[in-house]
Order: sequence, then C-alpha cells, then structure tokens
Amino acid sequence: MSAANVAGIGRVLENLGAHVLRYSLIFFLLFFGALKWTVDEARAVNPLIANSPFLSWTNHAFGVQGASELIGVIELVLALLIALRRWKPLISAWGSVFAVGMFLVTLSFLLTTPNVQQDAPFLLKDLSLLGASLWTAGEAFGAVSLSTKQVRSPVHPVLIRQLLAPCRIHASLNRPNDLCLRLTHRRDRNGVYSDPSAGC
Repeated sequence: MSAANVAGIGRVLENLGAHVLRYSLIFFLLFFGALKWTVDEARAVNPLIANSPFLSWTNHAFGVQGASELIGVIELVLALLIALRRWKPLISAWGSVFAVGMFLVTLSFLLTTPNVQQDAPFLLKDLSLLGASLWTAGEAFGAVSLSTKQVRSPVHPVLIRQLLAPCRIHASLNRPNDLCLRLTHRRDRNGVYSDPSAGC
C-alpha cells in the first residue's frame, strides 16, 4: 500500500471520526437534557446538585424538579448551538466552550458528592464528553479563522499577477486596454472609466 493510499485512508477515518465525535456529543446532550424533565431523573441527580457549590442554589430557587429541568434546558440549548457548526461555526464554537464549562462542573460532582462511588462510572463518561467539547470548540474556531481569511483574500495572489500581466505590457507600450482599465480603474454611472489616459 502506497503512502498516498495510507494518507487517503487516514483522512477518511479522521473525517468520519470528527463527525461521530461531534454528533455523539450532540446526541448525549439532547438525550440527557430531555431526560432531566422526568421525575425519576430529577430525583437521581438531586444529591449531585444539592452537594455542588456551583448548583446547590438551583434547588432553593426552583425546587428539585425545577433544578433538574433548568439543567436540561442548558443541555438542550448547548446541543442546538453545537449542531449549528455547518452554518454558524462561531456560534457552534461558543456552544462547545460552554459545554466544556458544564462538563467541568459535572466532573466536580466526583469531589463534592458524599458516597459518590455508585455514581462514579456514570459521571466519568463526562470526561470523554469534555474532550469532545474541547475538540469541537477548537475545530469550529479554526473554521471561523479559515473562512475569514478566504473572505479577506478571495483571489489567489498568483491569479492576480496573471491577470495584471497584460496591464504591465500595455503600460510599457503606453497603450491601456479594456482589461487593464477594468482591473485598475473604477467606472462611473455612465460606464466611463476614470482617468483612462493614465494607463496602468
């Protein structure tokens, strides 16, 4: 197998893995976000919330069910933001950043919840979701940077030089042509180029 074939397979697998990583993250956020609206899930996560220095206030403000639903809303919103990657990469990137913060909070439950041993395997899944959020944030920010560069420089410099080559030739002969004028002069409302006698 040639090096080119190996590189091609690597690109295909990398692209496939990127899609699986992003959309599995979205799926988990949607699934557990919707689950937070059920009574059983609200009761299950209540000990985690009640002992968290970051979230315990939600129990006092909204009650057990309300606190669970609030977290569910956050998860659903983050899933939708991350899903906008194709159309709004910057919004998607910030959604991933906020997801990073959320998963750091949920991982802190391992330290703040008494007798957390039975919930530890469930909470440790958030370590993988944290990694997915970090990657999707970086990838989406990179896409924003790339699109910005393309907007600022829509024409390749080599192509620009090729287009201007006839202008330089006509300039040396003091014979401006229409192509030269189109590239280097502005045209007024009547379709007349400004300063055509100046050449290129």
